[in-house]
Amino acid sequence: MRPDPRSLLCAAALLAAVVPAAAQSAVADHEAALAALARGEVKPLDEILATVKIGTDAFIGIGFDRADGRWVYAMTLLTESGRYRVVTVDAATAEVLNEELK
Repeated sequence: MRPDPRSLLCAAALLAAVVPAAAQSAVADHEAALAALARGEVKPLDEILATVKIGTDAFIGIGFDRADGRWVYAMTLLTESGRYRVVTVDAATAEVLNEELK
């Protein structure tokens, strides 16, 4: 069974809209993190990563944002059992604020 060309066109249009937005978000996160680091508001990322027990989990991605008046990193890891583990870390203190399995 061949896919409907209209479905493929819709999927391509959706992908074209989503991918640049995701790339822009990653650039904005990176720029915000560098600016906060330069102002002394956050610790370097290598110090933050040292506080998170990654073990055998695969590192998927990281986000940087303000939450409750502070900068936080949200790290997404993939466990060996195939579940996502999201670890939220205070970027100024390196304190793990929350961990959840999804």
